[in-house]
Amino acid sequence: MSYAVEQNEKFAAYANPERLVSTQWLAAALEAGAVADGRLVVVESDEDVLLYET
Repeated sequence: MSYAVEQNEKFAAYANPERLVSTQWLAAALEAGAVADGRLVVVESDEDVLLYET
């Protein structure tokens, strides 16, 4: 079983908006037990501009 893609206009400018979800969507998926059955993987990523040459 897969999860529905969140339709959020805030994500439209990103290269892969279908891979982004809001904290509200994540909370609902967690409440539904998505992590317990292994169907959902959560990855948090921050951009650290100091890692890039400027």
